[in-house]
Parts: sequence; structure tokens; C-alpha cells
Amino acid sequence: MNITTPIFDNRLTRAGSTRFIANGANLKCNALLFDVSFTVPADYAGGWDFTKSVFVTVALRLGSGNGSAVNLISGVSLFSLLAYSDYIAGVSMASSKFVAGERARISGSIPVGFFSMGSCDSLDIVVNLGDPSSLPAEVQLTISNVFESVSQVILYTYQSAKPSGADMPYTNILAVYYAGDKTVNKNVIIRDQLGTQNTNIEDAVALSNAVGRFEFFTRFGRLYNEPYDLSQDISINCPPDDDKAELLLVGYHFDTSLLVSNAEEADAGRNNLIALIKKNDEEKYAYLSARGLV
Repeated sequence: MNITTPIFDNRLTRAGSTRFIANGANLKCNALLFDVSFTVPADYAGGWDFTKSVFVTVALRLGSGNGSAVNLISGVSLFSLLAYSDYIAGVSMASSKFVAGERARISGSIPVGFFSMGSCDSLDIVVNLGDPSSLPAEVQLTISNVFESVSQVILYTYQSAKPSGADMPYTNILAVYYAGDKTVNKNVIIRDQLGTQNTNIEDAVALSNAVGRFEFFTRFGRLYNEPYDLSQDISINCPPDDDKAELLLVGYHFDTSLLVSNAEEADAGRNNLIALIKKNDEEKYAYLSARGLV
């Protein structure tokens, strides 16, 4: 089993297609790796802003049961995904000075929890270009599956929204983030199932920059965090003062059948490994047993 497995690997151009589709199969997944690179054209001053016009959707399509799909990422801009990666763990950057003729590259990782795909399941990736003219000549985008460890099934979901100044309802939300260029010194009102909170956008940006692991995306702030790690149904009212701002909503997807089937697979694999250790290395088995690991 590879640590990383490329699923989506395409060149995005101004004159080419505006919609790209790729599919992965037989994967165990903890995260998705987004790798973006391009050769910097002369007099280029756009930075990574073009990623605001690249929208990503990722669905785990289940071949068993009723054939339903879990929308892990729902039309979120690549910019917000990279900013979120920067906030929780940083990003990898080959260049932020954008020197003409050199290769600029940025990579970010988005955790999706853990799932193990069955033989009939599919991981479907769709990338849409909202404004192809914003691209610097040609952009290479690779999206890879990342597998590091087996755990119980946890499915994180990512969706985006535009601030509208009206109440916007969402279900099973863990956290809400704000990405915007303009200084907006106003409050966002968020109502969850236990109460109401007002969060100042600039205060949220300042706190996130103080506690995050930012290397590049500094106009990014956490507006809401569900305090019990259970997720709640919420309503958001955010000022529409920045027409390029985006809200990123992180949530849970609950799927009991997938939890049970993956748990059976994980237990079977672990038990097979323990049996091999017990047979081939008595000292190791005794040590693990003394630690309560077997």
C-alpha cells in the first residue's frame, strides 16, 4: 500500500477544458494532497490568486448498499483548501517570489479522517475552472490519496459558502473559517444548537495567525469551533463586504454501515499481524502483551 497515490493529474490551461474528472479505486485514505505548480511568466503579479477560480469536488461513491455517495469536498476553492492546510499544518512552497522562468509550486494536505474502499467503491474527483483567464499560461494540478494509518472510520466534510448578510443553515458542522482579501471589521453571528455567538472577523484572523502554522495565507480566520467535537447544526450570518470572501465549513458525515464494515476489515488485519508476531517472535509478542497492545 503506497503512502501517496496520484488520482488526479492534469494540466489546466486558459484555452482548454473547464471541467476535469478522475476516479480512484481500492484505496485506504487519511488525507488528500493537493500539488500545484507552474512556470512563472514574465511580469507575473497574480501570486496564487488564480486558485480562487479552481473549484474541487470529491465524492466517495459507495458500491454497496443503496449506492449512495459521501461528498467529502463540495465545490470548495483550491485557495481555501490550501489556506486551511496552511492553518492546521503548513504548506510546502518551492517559491513565493514568482521569478520569471522559474517553477513556482505549492502543496497542501487536507485530512478526510479515515475510510477503506471496497472493491465496488469509487473516489470521484471533479475540478471546475470558474475563470480560466486567471490562470498563468499552464498550471499542473495533482491530487493524491494519502494513507498513513488505520483507524475507526471518521469522515470529515468540506463545503464552501459566500457571505450573504442573511442567515444560512448548515448541518453537522465542526468549524467555520473565513478567507477574504479586504479588512472587514464586523461581526459574524453564528447560532448553534446551544446558543449564539458573535465573532469579529479581524479578531478571528488575528487569533488564527497567532495560533496557526501559517507560512503564506495570512487572511484566514476561524469563526466557529464546535466545543464538544460532536458537530452541530448551525446558522451563519456573515457580512457580504468582500465579494471575493469565502466561508469554509468543516463537518462530519455519519455512516454507521461504513463504520462497521471498515472496523471489521481493520480488526481482521490487526489480528492477522498479531498472529504472525506471536508465531515468529515470542519476545516481541510478550513485550507487546505486557504493554497491553495485544
